[in-house]
Amino acid sequence: MESALDSVKGTAFGLDAAATAAASAVAAGIEPGEELTRVLSLTADAATIMGRDFNEAGAIVNKILASNRVSMEEVNQLHDAGLPILSQLADQYGVNAQAMREMVTQGVVDSETFLDALETNIAGAALASGETTRGALANVGAALSRLGESVVSSFLPLARTAFGGLIEGIDDLEDRVKPAMEDFANSEF
Repeated sequence: MESALDSVKGTAFGLDAAATAAASAVAAGIEPGEELTRVLSLTADAATIMGRDFNEAGAIVNKILASNRVSMEEVNQLHDAGLPILSQLADQYGVNAQAMREMVTQGVVDSETFLDALETNIAGAALASGETTRGALANVGAALSRLGESVVSSFLPLARTAFGGLIEGIDDLEDRVKPAMEDFANSEF
């Protein structure tokens, strides 16, 4: 959760989406801590450039992480969303777009090179978007959601205990009321 929070603080993205992406990234083998914060921050940057939500960008990034390679499917998804990853990868490798396409098709491009290309080309985009009026307004909403998570995370264990006690009380009441209701239903007026 700390990596998720660090990756979205100061951006227009909420903790909930980052936490979901974090779980998938960890399942794909990303270590919690600096590495996870890096991946989530780059995911926020990609989402910003694409003009999409964090979950959508996270789904694409986590597919790449899980397979440890970039496929043309993910390249096309990113391109369709406005992120020119093929040219960014071509620059990373020092080749032209056609050679890069062939390398991707052959499964040569690993997830670390993909992350490096994102870092080289779009790192900081999510934070920079907060400098616009629209971005600042979105950041207010995201900050409120993080505040809400802090309040709720402390409250939920207490609520769970209270609900457990409430359920017991209702069940006890039912045990006492049921016989009286059966007697009432069977009585003759």
